[in-house]
Amino acid sequence: CVLLENEQHDMFVLLSAAAKPVVAGAGAKGERFPATDLIFDRNNREWLANLGQVRSYIYPVHSSCTFLFTRTFASGLYLLLLRLLTQNYAVAFGMIDTCVSDTTLLD
Repeated sequence: CVLLENEQHDMFVLLSAAAKPVVAGAGAKGERFPATDLIFDRNNREWLANLGQVRSYIYPVHSSCTFLFTRTFASGLYLLLLRLLTQNYAVAFGMIDTCVSDTTLLD
């Protein structure tokens, strides 16, 4: 995750799409990570094979610095996934209306 700022002081968050988010300690007994901590698997071949040409997402930060905008369907779904995996259900629920597509999704 990289925080960027342009000359007009607009801020952006840059996230790698090539990293599969995984709940830390998922599937491992005795892990001491909270259930909301994520690790990012950058070597998951199945995840990488399904990415297509997109390798990163950029999210404009609202001037209040309290939320992000999503510019594409895929970036919205990725952010929604992050919210769900970190158990931030109220924010995820509020995002659902923004994750829409008016075209047929392909397999």
